[in-house]
Amino acid sequence: MIKKIVMIMMLILNIISFSKEVPHTYIYDNPEKAITTAETLKKKPDGAEMNISVTKVKTQEIEGLFNKEDKKIYLTINELNMSDRLIITDTLKDIKNPSKLMLSKSKYDYEYNYPDIDVSIEGMALNSKLYIIVLDSINNLKFIKKVSSLKEYKPELYSIVDKVMNMSARSNEVIFEFKRNYMWNTNQVISGEHISELTKEVEISFMATSQPHGSHRGNNRTGYGRTFVDVIDANGTLIESKTFTWWTYLGGDNKVTVPYRIYYTNKFDRPVIVKLRWSLDLGGYTAHYNGGRSDMSVINRVEQVFKYVVSPLEGTTNLSFNDNYQKSYANFSSTSYADSNALVLENSVPGMSFSTSGTGIITMENGDVLDINGVQATVGASGNLGERVVNIGNLGLKYKVEGGKLRLGLNSWGVVEPLRTATIKVFRGAREVTNHLFNIQAPKRLEGSSRIRFTEVYPNNQFVAFNGVSLNSPIALALENNITGVILESSNQHGLAVMQQGDILDINGVQATVGASGNLSERSISLGSLTLNYKLENGKLRIRPTSWGVQEPQREATIRIIRGANEISKQLMNIQAPKKVEGNSRLTLREYYSINDYIAFNGVSLDNPLSLVLENSLRDVTLESSTGAGIVTMLQGDILDINGVQSTVGTSGNLGEIETTIDTLRFAYKVEAGKLRVKVLDWGVLEPRRDIRIKIKRGTNEISIHTLNIKAPIKVQGDSTLKYDNTYQIRTFAKFKGLDLSMPLPITLENIQGVTLESTNGAGIPYMNQGDKIYISDNFRTRRSKRAIGETYYEIGASGTLPKQNVKVTNGEIGVQVEGGKLNLALNNWVVNKNVNVQVRIVRGTNEIMNHVFTLKAPDAPFNIVQQEILDFGTIIAGAKNRSAEANIKLEMITDITDIEFSLNTDSPEMFNKNGTILKARNLQTLVRKEANKRYLVKIQGKLDVPANQELGEYSGSAILEMRIK
Repeated sequence: MIKKIVMIMMLILNIISFSKEVPHTYIYDNPEKAITTAETLKKKPDGAEMNISVTKVKTQEIEGLFNKEDKKIYLTINELNMSDRLIITDTLKDIKNPSKLMLSKSKYDYEYNYPDIDVSIEGMALNSKLYIIVLDSINNLKFIKKVSSLKEYKPELYSIVDKVMNMSARSNEVIFEFKRNYMWNTNQVISGEHISELTKEVEISFMATSQPHGSHRGNNRTGYGRTFVDVIDANGTLIESKTFTWWTYLGGDNKVTVPYRIYYTNKFDRPVIVKLRWSLDLGGYTAHYNGGRSDMSVINRVEQVFKYVVSPLEGTTNLSFNDNYQKSYANFSSTSYADSNALVLENSVPGMSFSTSGTGIITMENGDVLDINGVQATVGASGNLGERVVNIGNLGLKYKVEGGKLRLGLNSWGVVEPLRTATIKVFRGAREVTNHLFNIQAPKRLEGSSRIRFTEVYPNNQFVAFNGVSLNSPIALALENNITGVILESSNQHGLAVMQQGDILDINGVQATVGASGNLSERSISLGSLTLNYKLENGKLRIRPTSWGVQEPQREATIRIIRGANEISKQLMNIQAPKKVEGNSRLTLREYYSINDYIAFNGVSLDNPLSLVLENSLRDVTLESSTGAGIVTMLQGDILDINGVQSTVGTSGNLGEIETTIDTLRFAYKVEAGKLRVKVLDWGVLEPRRDIRIKIKRGTNEISIHTLNIKAPIKVQGDSTLKYDNTYQIRTFAKFKGLDLSMPLPITLENIQGVTLESTNGAGIPYMNQGDKIYISDNFRTRRSKRAIGETYYEIGASGTLPKQNVKVTNGEIGVQVEGGKLNLALNNWVVNKNVNVQVRIVRGTNEIMNHVFTLKAPDAPFNIVQQEILDFGTIIAGAKNRSAEANIKLEMITDITDIEFSLNTDSPEMFNKNGTILKARNLQTLVRKEANKRYLVKIQGKLDVPANQELGEYSGSAILEMRIK
């Protein structure tokens, strides 16, 4: 670290020791770079000083004008002074050395007349760099300009738009007189009206164009002006040409005024075009050119055009059509200039009236141009033109030309079509020979729109009656009767015209002919899923919706009335059928659902039909999905229909409890404040999903349909047969696998010696939860009450456990145990050669979730038990001693035997109470007596002592009577 510090200090001292004086220097740098400064460093307090002065010059870019004619580049630099010195070059290499810069000369010749510079491009490539270095009078650098781009210089030529003059056909004299102040610039033309009745006055005043490089900077700017008058016929042939000359002086504002009033007159017998042109030559200009002088000239021209046209044949015709018009052509006569006859209608047109004034339409020839409101067509051979249509607003005017004569007709027209005008012109060459105005009144045609809404209380057996309107004084559509549940929400423009016999009524393209007195019998039409019945009475429309779909959208009925070939009335009627909503939902109940609780559903409105939701929260009740609308809130008088069972809703939207079934599903329902409540009471084994179809009718109309797909809690059922052989160890538990109720698989037995699953049907044993109840019995009669079962039952404890329980059944005794929610069964004792039947049921909450019947086949024996008694010590007081008991067992051998021996497996068997407390008997012994050839009586005797502190309760146990047979 110390070494590094020393080295840095040495470097600083070396820099400070440099004390040579640096001369004043110009630094040319990137024009975008910021200006920087350098400070003087001192060698030591009494050492030499270094002073650095830096001037930063930023290059500025300018644009120049390139003149191909004189091969010069024109520049204008406003920052120049007359005393400035210019260096025009293509490099900046000398700018860093002031001594060289002071001696530098321009590379290119130039002419300087403040503030303009003209640079000669002789010897210069157009893509070369061009710099203008400007020094002041003492050779200090002021600034640098870089010519970044060039634009080609082009002299400008101006023209003024054409003006058209229409003269009287009987006057062939045209007088032009020009007198008007006019200021010219590049954005203006001569403004104002130039054409009066016969005299034209325009005084031309315009700006002479100043060339950007500095023309007209002298004081001698005399202008030589000329005015040209050219007369040309319609074919472009020059008839006459005159020239007027004049002199003027160009003022300091470059404004030139034409001082000479031109009066030109002539007579013409055909249409002509008169062109007026002005030109100005400016001379006497003196300019600097490397110390010399030269004269220059600028030309500026302006042009005005007038046209004189002979007037065409003119006339006016009125055509009026009524509703009897059949779209036929009106055939008109034709005329000539010599005759100038009025227009004549040459045929009879039903439904059209005609009047005219002025002259008619000239007979059209091959090559003439027919113009109708600006739409042009050329007439063909023999003066013929095929049918065409021109649109004037909503009026479709059809036309054609036959033998030079015009034919007109109407193709189409709008609603209450206003008076339309068609200007018909005929051009022959460039000359307009006809100008005829047609005023056309189309037939009356009505159109309107309306919206009618039917609510759910509308009685669909009643017709809605509409008014009829006249074509001459149409009013809006209105109702003529008052029916409950019918609302005409809007009616715009016109109603439907009163129909007459022979009219065509068209509804969405389905047509019917109106009969006598304007009547039409009832018929129907489908508008989507809306069925609409309609008829006519006295020319007026009547409608009634008869059926419609769920949440029927607004339907459109386009109603047209056609009279002859013309549509006289059109009504766009939007029809909203009564509201009807429909929905579907999926409800799932699981095992903990309580059959005592009603499931509460929301009610929805017809105007805002929301989905079905639950209004209460019950355990194991899930609304899995809901689509469409929920169930409409019911009102007094509504009809509730559930799977065909109908009930009338009472006051305040209430309905008492009703019980019904769907196959094996039994449920109840009621209505509270218009809202449905449902509870499920009973269901079958593996009850499938059931559809509860809920309909609500209000008046004559069904307003709500809802399908409630309901899944009852799962209940499984099965039966199994277990076979025990002689290797089975008595009281050993057979263990069964647990199953998931959502996947009710068959029963599965875990391996155990001496026990096989001989057969099984249905589902196995589900896992048991804490709180479940297991019922054991051999009574297979149908139960009437789940709460009054009558069998022996046990409640499952924590973690799905139940300690070993011994249950006496007919033909024996079994052991029951639950571990980890799974059932274990043991065969404790049995009647020889008889099956032990056991029914096991599991109840979860209020619902039975399993019913399984077991048939336990005990090991086969060569004898039958004729009698079997229990060694019963009876009721004993604690502390009692030497209590005796005796039991008889009678056996009858099935086969012949030669020898038999009986013995007990223990003389002091253990007995247990429900808590597992042990109490032992003593001195058990057997006494055997043969009563017949194959019958034996075995008498079992024993003693029992009860300790004084023995736990109270009922004790039971077992002992095994063993036999050995030869």
